[in-house]
Amino acid sequence: MSRLIVVSNRTADPDNEAAGGLAVALNDSLQQRGGIWFGWSGKLAEADSDPGRQEVQVREYGNMELATIDLSQRDYDAYYLGYSNNVLWPVFHYRLDLANFDVQFSEGYRRVNRLFARKLMPLLKP
Repeated sequence: MSRLIVVSNRTADPDNEAAGGLAVALNDSLQQRGGIWFGWSGKLAEADSDPGRQEVQVREYGNMELATIDLSQRDYDAYYLGYSNNVLWPVFHYRLDLANFDVQFSEGYRRVNRLFARKLMPLLKP
């Protein structure tokens, strides 16, 4: 059976039982099939660190691996606070009046997605 690969903004936190419904469903699927869940750790990297050199932290959790990476303050501001919260959320909730279409937000979103792709690639195996 193939492994399940999940990439999301945040991953489950095995030390925190207060997960929402989506996290519980994904966790159950990953535990049954095996796989990897990749995403942001929820932590900010050191201010002087190079985002491209951020190391992925991989943690075994039952039948799956949790792989996380820290984000720089710049990436957090543009990707998460900016694009995710000021573009995606309002648009997908039909609140275009709340959307803020700032080019720096979309650049940050693409930058973090490229970072995720580069860091995930070495973890993928048949």
